[in-house]
Amino acid sequence: MYIKEVTLEGFKSYATRTQVRAANLQELVYKQGQAGITKATVSIVLDNSDRAHSPLGYEAHSELTVTRQIVVGGRNKYLINGKLAQPSQVQNLFHSVQLNVNNPHFLIMLGRITKVLNIKPPEILSMLEEAAGTRMYETKKEAALKTLEKKQSKVDEINKLLDHEILPALDKLRRERTQYMQWANGNADLDRLKRFCIAYEYVQAERIRDSAVCEVEQVKANF
Repeated sequence: MYIKEVTLEGFKSYATRTQVRAANLQELVYKQGQAGITKATVSIVLDNSDRAHSPLGYEAHSELTVTRQIVVGGRNKYLINGKLAQPSQVQNLFHSVQLNVNNPHFLIMLGRITKVLNIKPPEILSMLEEAAGTRMYETKKEAALKTLEKKQSKVDEINKLLDHEILPALDKLRRERTQYMQWANGNADLDRLKRFCIAYEYVQAERIRDSAVCEVEQVKANF
């Protein structure tokens, strides 16, 4: 895959060679939007006709257009073939075809070859990983491990909360429920006994009344 075309639109322009400095990205826009131009866009068109070396997922495209757009007062955008993309998607696209522009050894100037040959083994390993395209997967692995570590930390925090607050509170609620049920059952038994006593007293009162009535009738019969 190679670069076919680079298009710049809406950037600062100077008649002579100038070192451009900008405190923020929006200052790169021509006259910072005051001339009616409110965005600066750079697009790189890549030849993608070699399907065997195409980035994963883009094998059906003969060309790839990667765009970055800086908007005055708005949100900066990345696009791949005209569709919005995250910065990580753009990085992964370049990494997958061994094009990592963040690698300081991506381009080696002629006068620095001797210096590169004398670099330390860890730096050589880093260069080989970049060239082989494996660094992208190492970076993803490291990011995944960090995510797992954060999730494990959250799980540990939840377990600690369960052990020290939630489970003790549940145990207390269970004990209180048991005590309440015992109290409620005791009250029910007490009410039942009270009703039994009242019924017994009522029956006894009726018997006494009937006995008294019989005695009165006998006394009347004897007279």
